[in-house]
Amino acid sequence: MSKNRPIPPLTLASTSPFRKKLLKRLGIEFSVAAPGVDETANPGEDGRALALRLSIAKAQAIAATIQKGLVIGSDQVAVLGNEVLGKPRDRAAAIRQLTLSSGREMHLYTGLALANAATGIIQQDVVSYRVLYRTPVSYTHLTLPTNREV
Repeated sequence: MSKNRPIPPLTLASTSPFRKKLLKRLGIEFSVAAPGVDETANPGEDGRALALRLSIAKAQAIAATIQKGLVIGSDQVAVLGNEVLGKPRDRAAAIRQLTLSSGREMHLYTGLALANAATGIIQQDVVSYRVLYRTPVSYTHLTLPTNREV
């Protein structure tokens, strides 16, 4: 941005402690707002499309509540085989997902959307990662975070 133009306010549309911590590392000021978006996959929706749709929905939900500024929406979706894995609700569900993943290849799709609240313009992208888990691995000894960032 030009030195003559003020930096627009930045809002992270997320309740994720991990995303907040990641953005904080950039050393820029931002606020956080809970987007309240239903994260249920649509019938037949693949992981890439789900990650992108949720990222855009989160950014738009917060952008609609402010007059100016930029809003970041993001979501990550895990796909094992042809199955979109939801976020584990608790330790037992997380261990089940990790055990199911042992020795298998998982795809992670991270969607990112940047919405300009004043213009409605949205920039968007999805980045995919391939993860191969070791086999066999026991996860029952793990201490997992208590928040939803499992």
